[in-house]
Amino acid sequence: MFLAHFQTPSSAKITKILDHPEGGRSHVDLDFRQAGPQTWDIEVETDGGTLTLAGGGAVLTLPDTTCREQDREYPRLYAHFAGLIRQRAGDVDVGPLRLVADAFLRGTVRTVEPFID
Repeated sequence: MFLAHFQTPSSAKITKILDHPEGGRSHVDLDFRQAGPQTWDIEVETDGGTLTLAGGGAVLTLPDTTCREQDREYPRLYAHFAGLIRQRAGDVDVGPLRLVADAFLRGTVRTVEPFID
């Protein structure tokens, strides 16, 4: 969905382009209109129950246990960038960009009311 006063999508539901040819199915529900503390949770429904990643991957919850780690995502990312700069190297994964392009090519656009926070 595009908000009436924005030029970029504010939310998206992605299903078909993520289906696996051997039967695995995926569903992504994105909403960038969230106010307050931001969340980037990932839920995976399996035949053994739900797996949830929260807190930038610092909290892993399984049906029978929860594991908590110190949030090291950004320090690791910045260290990786610093190493690439020192080596004058690059590290590019175009997969996410291809996924976004496919979503735009196959999706439908709906314009909705402006979001006021």
